[in-house]
Amino acid sequence: MTVNTFLQTDGISNQEMDLGRFVKDSYHVVHNHEIDEAIYYLTGITVKESKGKNRCPKLVEIRQVGMYFYILNSNSLSESGKVFGRDHATALYSKHKIENYYGVKWEKNLTDFVNKVSERTRIDLPLSLKLKIL
Repeated sequence: MTVNTFLQTDGISNQEMDLGRFVKDSYHVVHNHEIDEAIYYLTGITVKESKGKNRCPKLVEIRQVGMYFYILNSNSLSESGKVFGRDHATALYSKHKIENYYGVKWEKNLTDFVNKVSERTRIDLPLSLKLKIL
């Protein structure tokens, strides 16, 4: 028996079970640059474009998703906004927008993009968002 297994007994048989089924991988720490890399990989935009002053709707949405994942990664609102050249109020607005529009039928592209970034960075989405698409 190893550290990652335990002995399950049902009174009749003894069976070794893998703890990996029950314990989430808590060793993976997500660094902020991983969020940036995921967004840039999925969209093809450059760092300069994402942090610029351009208010093109597509770039704005990408920035908002980026700020949202920075917030989920335990960064403060001001830190999250500062990364993209914005203030804390913009980061807060981004958080609310993603939470309100995630899972909405006409915002399928946003939902898909958030899911892809979540998968790539291995940052779990809050349960409240996951329940919206059920």
